[in-house]
Amino acid sequence: MWHAYACAGILAASIINAGSARSAPASTSVMAYFGDMLAYEAGGLPDPDCGRIMGMGVGYQFYTHGIYGGAGPGAFPLEHVITRSHSGFATPCAVAGMCLDAGTQIFKPTTTSGLYFYLADHFPIFKDPLKQIAEAAESVKNDL
Repeated sequence: MWHAYACAGILAASIINAGSARSAPASTSVMAYFGDMLAYEAGGLPDPDCGRIMGMGVGYQFYTHGIYGGAGPGAFPLEHVITRSHSGFATPCAVAGMCLDAGTQIFKPTTTSGLYFYLADHFPIFKDPLKQIAEAAESVKNDL
């Protein structure tokens, strides 16, 4: 149960930080430092994914902020040298940051992932995603 709560907490923290800043890079900072704060507040209970998210978050920050020129977390696949060291629990945090980004992220999924182009060719919903989101919002706005 603790692990589930810790993973839910890191996702919530990523959403809050990336949402308030409207920038995806905040999600890597959360991944790098949430574990320390949680261990301190919880009296030494383990952080999410037993430290692997924290370690991966530090590498994620280095790659995305240092090597790749200050970009956001990007759409690294799970077998990437950075992301393969965790169990997949950090990926929703990066995705949340990317979804809440307001144009500050330099490397978008459309430019970092060849899989995106494959999906866009086979599934029309992935073509022009902002238009798809606007149309979906328009269709449900009176129901909310």
